[in-house]
This record gives sequence, structure tokens and C-alpha cells, in this order.
Amino acid sequence: MDASALNNPRLKALVEVTFRATYWCRFWAQLQLKMEDQELIKSSCRKMEMVLLKFFRNFGWGAAWRLTL
Repeated sequence: MDASALNNPRLKALVEVTFRATYWCRFWAQLQLKMEDQELIKSSCRKMEMVLLKFFRNFGWGAAWRLTL
């Protein structure tokens, strides 16, 4: 994937949705009453972000690129 690939609206939407999901996952963690549940959700979210970053990096999307909303 190169810079012009991010001009593809479908691909850009996929990237935005995946990272917004991790944001809401962390937000949901803050609403949990048990501290153990909060930590489990937060660590799972971090793992999911790392996997997504590796996936996109393997296809040429650099971490320095920013999504503009």
C-alpha cells in the first residue's frame, strides 16, 4: 500500500474504523467497576492495536502517516 492507496475511501474507512474501535474499547474499560476487568480490556486493546499497526506496516502504511478526519 502506498500513499495513493489511502485515497481509496473504502480502505481509509477500514483504517479509521479499526482505530476508532480501539479508542472506544479503552473508553469502555474506564467504565468497568472491577480493576481487573479494566486492565484486561486495556491490555487486550493494546495488543489489538499492535497487531493492526504491524498489519498495516507490512503493506506499506508507515506509522508516521496520519489519518485526517
